[in-house]
Amino acid sequence: MRAKFVSVRCWRVDGDGTRHVGWLIGQRPTRGSGEWKYFWSNFPLNTSLEKMVEYTHRRYWVEQFREEAKSLLGWDQYQGRLWHGFHRHAALILLTYSFLVWLELREREQRQRRGVRVASFPPRRDRRRQPLATIHRQVVKRLLTAALHEFIRLHQLLI
Repeated sequence: MRAKFVSVRCWRVDGDGTRHVGWLIGQRPTRGSGEWKYFWSNFPLNTSLEKMVEYTHRRYWVEQFREEAKSLLGWDQYQGRLWHGFHRHAALILLTYSFLVWLELREREQRQRRGVRVASFPPRRDRRRQPLATIHRQVVKRLLTAALHEFIRLHQLLI
């Protein structure tokens, strides 16, 4: 990341007069031709500027996950009424996303060894959108198969 950062310890006052002490973190692009960005945080007093900048920019990855989970995995398609059902849906989405990221990383490492450059998260070749239930079944089946193979490998069992 190429930008200049500064942090200042200051107070922030809410509309009801409540004061909060924290850090105002400023970011300025190095070339001078970008927009300034400001972040508010409640980091402890002894936190280094490097640590504050690192945590401040983690938000991008959270937003990236949210967008991909909504568009690719149906994060926003839950229509049930029970809290337990939502938890199951959320757990399956998180598990599926983690699995897909792991597959992508493994594929990149294998292609890198062969000398082929890989674009980040290339789209599927057939471009057809499958039903969400089908995607979940495929991922769970593949996870269970991978877990079984790993279990067999670790315990040196023969089938």
